[in-house]
Amino acid sequence: MEEKVFFNQGNVSVSNSRFIVSGQTYAISNVTSVKSGIISASKGAAVFLIFIGLCCFLGGFIVKIIGVIFLALGVFS
Repeated sequence: MEEKVFFNQGNVSVSNSRFIVSGQTYAISNVTSVKSGIISASKGAAVFLIFIGLCCFLGGFIVKIIGVIFLALGVFS
């Protein structure tokens, strides 16, 4: 039987007989179950940047400019 590739993007490839990720190959016959999902990123770094940005507003003019940059980075991330 000819191997059919269902998905091939980056370092991940899925065919009717093999699953390959980062150079590691798994036989599809050994896969018993699969599920799809999304793992959301941690928001800790963004909250930290916003907190530092707000704290910078207690300082002088230059420190406030730096605070605006930290706030923007925190909101953007």
